[in-house]
Amino acid sequence: MPAIWVPRDFATKAKDYAKKFKQPVPKIYILSAAHRGDMYHIRAALFTNPLPLVLHSCPNTATNDLIEYVTVLPKEWSVPFFTTQMTMTQIQGAQSPAAGLEKVEFVLVREAASTREFKTNISQHDFKHSMAITTDYRQMIYKEFQKPAINPFATIGLPDNKTRHVLVLHRGTGCTGDSGVYPELDTGAALSQLVSMINAQKDVTGKLSLKAIVAGGPAGPNSIGQYWNKLDPVVTAFKRHNITKRDIEADFLLWAHDQGYFSMAVGFRSGALDLLTFMGIETLSIGLRNMGGEERHGLLVEQSLKRINVQYDQPRHGATEWVKSDADAIKAVLDSPGWKRPAPFGMNRPDKSAEDKAEIKTTPPGRFNDVDAWTVEVALRTAAGRFLKGWGQTVSSVRYEIQKQVPIDHDIVTVRDSRFAYKSEDRNNAQAREAHFKALKAADVAAMNRLASPAYKAQTLLPDVRKQEYTAESTADWEAAGPLISRTIGKKF
Repeated sequence: MPAIWVPRDFATKAKDYAKKFKQPVPKIYILSAAHRGDMYHIRAALFTNPLPLVLHSCPNTATNDLIEYVTVLPKEWSVPFFTTQMTMTQIQGAQSPAAGLEKVEFVLVREAASTREFKTNISQHDFKHSMAITTDYRQMIYKEFQKPAINPFATIGLPDNKTRHVLVLHRGTGCTGDSGVYPELDTGAALSQLVSMINAQKDVTGKLSLKAIVAGGPAGPNSIGQYWNKLDPVVTAFKRHNITKRDIEADFLLWAHDQGYFSMAVGFRSGALDLLTFMGIETLSIGLRNMGGEERHGLLVEQSLKRINVQYDQPRHGATEWVKSDADAIKAVLDSPGWKRPAPFGMNRPDKSAEDKAEIKTTPPGRFNDVDAWTVEVALRTAAGRFLKGWGQTVSSVRYEIQKQVPIDHDIVTVRDSRFAYKSEDRNNAQAREAHFKALKAADVAAMNRLASPAYKAQTLLPDVRKQEYTAESTADWEAAGPLISRTIGKKF
């Protein structure tokens, strides 16, 4: 059982709290304040299962707004919590790092486990407003949101009877130097791809369109920019009522969604997108297949959470590498930047200078390749059909036509779905379907050839066993798809 150094007062309260709920050993949430995205998972878990909380590594003001946000519930519900500048290494050390501390054994619920706590207890709670607690002042705050000077959507307007708005979350925190994590998951050059992809979508009648509205990037005619800055007057006005900045920002997004300013959100895996999911807003989360953390985020594809995950196949960023898995020494997973983790079993990582690392890491990620772009579009079409009332299903599958399966009957979409998929508008056009699958197969062959290249192996440390998995999957999928495609186009594919 792990033991950590905590203040004696916290230790006493945590033990008393455990006795109250008949826990043989006190169970607590523990999180680094530097893990900003994980704050939302802890906040959601606290709502569904309140436990004592330890926030470590809190050395600077940059994390203060999130610290306030995650400690709101413990304060309101008298749940013990403790924040400290000490690191996890220090509070786990053999010697007390400060006076007045006691070393206590706890069951530690860390970042990934907090998501499981939320998932386990979700059915017991109305969680919609748990991430945006504005209590008795909600209606007053909503009146402030309606003011044109506050509401960035006011310049864009509500969707009309011909459009549905999709909020596209821009992420740029991974390519900001050593403090940034997961540069792979920044939007980078894929932002323009996503906007174009969304704007090209039509419903089954061809009369209703999607329109992308970017959030978090530069302000523009189809962007609400860094919308949180416009909310500062509201934050200031309600600070005296102990309503946090992050609660107001969350409530603004919830309000905008409920008012109809946007119907769905799309973005790369991030705490900001998870926040929308935790509020019951329809979301499409984009991640990289076999990247660390994808299994955990798969827990959020819960029907009541209205979320679909899509995983593209090939890294877009030069800092993304294969690394040794924490769970299995033989297995390799993707991470970004990879050099912070041990190289895969049997692989050697060449040394990179600090200058090379900085240059690689601060370069924005590139575009999706053609196969990955199609995989994301398949997921987008699936999400629109599932989440937007009256939209209809605009993606089909040769599996569906022949085997009578739902085109996408699950919540995590990968290339192993998209290889069989085509646009529903081409259902009665055999020539268009044939051209689509020929182009898709050629692009997939090119993607597999890239995996086999020595340069790609050197850049990403791709182990042979993983390369063989990818190529075997591609071969198996096309062998299965070929006869199905042939039957639907009326000739051999």
